[in-house]
This record gives sequence, C-alpha cells and structure tokens, in this order.
Amino acid sequence: MSNNAVRLPCHYLNRAGYATLRYDFRGVGLSDGKHEGGRGAREDILTAVEAAKDKVSNKSLPLILAGYSFGAWITWAALNTVKDVHAAVMVSPPFGIPDFVFKPCTKTIPPTFAISGSGDQFCSPEQFIDGMNKLCKDAHTELIENVDHMWFGKEKLLADKIISFIDQALK
Repeated sequence: MSNNAVRLPCHYLNRAGYATLRYDFRGVGLSDGKHEGGRGAREDILTAVEAAKDKVSNKSLPLILAGYSFGAWITWAALNTVKDVHAAVMVSPPFGIPDFVFKPCTKTIPPTFAISGSGDQFCSPEQFIDGMNKLCKDAHTELIENVDHMWFGKEKLLADKIISFIDQALK
C-alpha cells in the first residue's frame, strides 16, 4: 500500500473527490498472516470492501475495485465474488508471470480499465494486449510508452488516466 504506483494515485483520487482505501495483503509490510499465493488475498479484498462499506455513511456510493500488479490479479479474481462493483481498474497486470493465471470472469464484467507501460518487466506489450483481449475485449486498455512496471515519475499521469476512466464509467 506504500508503493508509489498505489499511494500517489490514491492521493490524486482523494484530491479529485474520490474516497479510497489502501491496504496490504496478508504477509505484506506490517500486516498479519503470511502470503498464501493469492488464496488469502482473495479473502483480504472481501474484508477490505466490507470495511470500506462500514466506514461510509452514504451506502449508495459506487464501488470501484482497483489493483496494481499482484493486486490487479486479485482485483480481476474478486470480480467473481464482490457484489455491486461499478468499475474495475487494473494497473500493470502481471500477465507475463506464469504463476498468475487470469481466469475468465463468471459474472457480468463492470466497465474495466487496464493500463500498463511499454517497458513493464513483468508483462510485455504483446502479453498485455493479448491478456486483456482474452479477459475482456470491451475493457478500455492503454499502453503507455516509456513506462516500466514501477511507474516512477509517471504517477500523476497514471492517476489522471484512472480518474478520467472513473469519471466516464460513473456517468
């Protein structure tokens, strides 16, 4: 949750009027538990969604799931179980890492935005385009030139792209 590609876009989203919740999956940073190859992370996202819903007074606020890298993989998987998702954002989905298998969604897919850099070390441009075409042909995808997996120095650009997508998705 302290990664620049998560922390800074959340800051810009807050400034644009969106409430955000950042958290670490189990076994990351100071969180309890241990990493379980994604099994526990799926439970973590459900717990985070419920915690976010409990904290807001306006229960009709739209729910947007977003994740970066491993979190993008978990975000995609969560679309099968989290209810009432208005939109999904996947930043730098790791299609190039064989351990992360993106399974087809069994529910109706909400408006989805996927963004990656042309220099991503864990997902080539071809893997990104092919992966998104297999998952969701209707997704809005963007490949940003001269950006690697870490998004250093491009956080504002990333935030602007996400905000633009969310603004459009919620119209």
